[in-house]
Amino acid sequence: MNGSLMKSLVIKTLLFFGIGIVFILPLVTHPAYFSGTDLGAWGGDWGKFSRCLESGWVPCLEISKFPATYLMNSYLLDAMSAHGITSEQSLLLINTTFLGLPILFFITVRGIAFALPATLIYCSALLLSALPVFYIYSGALEVQAGVIIGLFISSVLLIYEGRVDNKNHVLNIFLVLSAVIFPLYKDTAFVVVVCSLLLVFFIMRFAYKKRSALTMRNHLHIVVSLMFSLAVLFGYNFIKYKSIAPIEYLREAALSAPSISKSFEFLLASILSPNGGVLTFWFAAFFAAISLTKWFGMTLSRVAILVSVTLSFASVVSFSLWWVPFGWDSWGNRLMVPAMLASLISIVATADLNLGALKNQNNFFSGLHKNFSLLVFRKVLSVIVVMLLLILSLHYTLVSYYAEKATLIRASLFGGTACTHMMTSLRTDGARLGMSFWRSDDYYDCARERFLHFPTFSEQAK
Repeated sequence: MNGSLMKSLVIKTLLFFGIGIVFILPLVTHPAYFSGTDLGAWGGDWGKFSRCLESGWVPCLEISKFPATYLMNSYLLDAMSAHGITSEQSLLLINTTFLGLPILFFITVRGIAFALPATLIYCSALLLSALPVFYIYSGALEVQAGVIIGLFISSVLLIYEGRVDNKNHVLNIFLVLSAVIFPLYKDTAFVVVVCSLLLVFFIMRFAYKKRSALTMRNHLHIVVSLMFSLAVLFGYNFIKYKSIAPIEYLREAALSAPSISKSFEFLLASILSPNGGVLTFWFAAFFAAISLTKWFGMTLSRVAILVSVTLSFASVVSFSLWWVPFGWDSWGNRLMVPAMLASLISIVATADLNLGALKNQNNFFSGLHKNFSLLVFRKVLSVIVVMLLLILSLHYTLVSYYAEKATLIRASLFGGTACTHMMTSLRTDGARLGMSFWRSDDYYDCARERFLHFPTFSEQAK
């Protein structure tokens, strides 16, 4: 091994060792914080579902409003509790297993040579977000949804661009299974994901004259899998409501949907909020993923980037129309976790590894210096914006890892005077107003206070 390659290897080793020390160490040394989120609502769904089937009750109004994958998780919690495993431990195991699926995808679909750098990139990017701290040991299932959507998009794009043989059996298994499962996490997931892909394919076909490598057989796999998934989704809704529509979600939307002007405020907050908006929560992770892919001599897929941007934008717009765009009980923008995690996975999974370019990565830091020098002279404003966003995102991530978690999330959700007043109003007026309470000034003042909250290491809930 020549000196330059040895130097590059030493730098890489030191970098990843440093990431491990800074971000893995607090995960194992600090007390774990379990965020139950919606577990109290859906955790008993399997028992309720079983009783309804035995009694022939339709509609089964006891079951929570959540889709079929929550029922599957409820079944797993019941099965594991029979062996003495608590719900918290079960969810940690299940969510961690899901986060490991992209690594299995890298190995079995792209091969070991690709999997080694891709795994380092993927794990480093995850660690540079607040996700491992709050959404693995959690009753929120957004991590699972993000992984499955990411695997579906990656499978489709690898075939679409011809980067993997469309007859690859393992890839087709991932494609079919992810197509069956991902719509079952959220009723709107099918529309957002499929429309994002179709829009990008339309743009690539007519703007860039790019033809798809998807065969008729691939299209058949996708369509049949999605139709089967929709049949399960509609069937489960029928059992709950005696209607194929998600009645409870539609009722909530009708009674609590914000105005257009308020939705626009929600949209800006969802992206820009220092309290876990998309840029704050995810910028460091994506900066690391994109930088490291280039460092490892990998070429990013233009189509994957376009799909990721389209999916993320479509998701953030759709959630801004919901009464609680971050998710009620959340650290940061929980509802955007599926889209952002899926985007991260698909960007890494669809990159091309150029071994020749990898050999030329002799000095990472001199390359950075040249790039930064070029940007300083040509794009000063861009550099300033990128650095400010990176500092903000890293601050948010480090606070997530090192501050006291229970105090941190209480201050984030109910730490201000407006939210304290809202909780008082909710106790006195909530029963009378019902879902329309979430259109009140009391709630909107609290929501704005949450959006503007800036988490710190010495957080105190007021």
